[in-house]
Formats: sequence, structure tokens, C-alpha cells
Amino acid sequence: MNTQSLGLIEVIGLSNAIEAADAGVKSANVTLLGYELTNGSGLVLVKFIGEISEVQTAVDAAINAVEQKNGKVHAYKTIARLSNGIESLLIQVQPLVKKENKENITTRSINIPIHNITEVVDETSCCSGDSCLDIIERQEVVKPNSVKSKTKKVGK
Repeated sequence: MNTQSLGLIEVIGLSNAIEAADAGVKSANVTLLGYELTNGSGLVLVKFIGEISEVQTAVDAAINAVEQKNGKVHAYKTIARLSNGIESLLIQVQPLVKKENKENITTRSINIPIHNITEVVDETSCCSGDSCLDIIERQEVVKPNSVKSKTKKVGK
């Protein structure tokens, strides 16, 4: 006979779930199985496992902790003496980061023609004396199927 019991508390928001998990683990001798995010509603399910009295204490402490912070407890449940095999359904491996499917990514090259550009600035209109900005002359050359650029600083 399995003596493990399950405690579930569903709260709104991840910060409330962390608060609930912390309070539950600190208040009783239970194991935190983890949490699950629900799709789109902001609900987070926190799962504890242990002896029935310890699990009930953990769930009660979690509820009190969330409500003291003005959080919302959506639902909670304690299930005594889990049936064999149920525990394996509760432990789900979830990747922290989703891997991108690189097979579906397509790339393409685009040739952009660049023309020779020469910029001349009249020094007397934009600056005076030693604080004058350097004049930058920019030349860019386009070769077939490739683009190269060259920048040259020209000072006083």
C-alpha cells in the first residue's frame, strides 16, 4: 500500500506560485514535485507529495501565504494514498528553453547595389577652429555577387 499523498494548489501568477511552494516546503516535511503553467490563463499549479498530514499542512500554509500577499488561490486539493503509478504521471520533464526547429528556417541572399558616395562638408559653416569635426570621405565599391566597403578618415 502506498502511503504517499498528493497536495495541489492552483494560484494566479508565477510569483504567487513561488510564494506558495516556498511556504509549503518550509512548513512541512513534503517534497515539492514542481509547478505547471496552464495555457493562457495565468494559472500555475504547485504540486507537493508526502505523508497525508504533512501534505495537508503544506497546502494550508501555501494558501495562507498567497492570501496574505493579496494573491488569488483558484483551487486546491489533497489526495490521500495515491494509487500505484499515479506519481509517474505527475512528474513531467519540461525543457526550460524551447529548441527551434532549424529545418523550417529558410534563408536567402539579396544583392543590394551601392553607389560611390563622396561627402564634402564646408568647414566654415559647421565648425570653427580646433573643434572642427573630421571630414569623412566614404568610398564603396560593388563587385559582382559581393559587397565591400572602405572607410577612410581625412583630417585637417
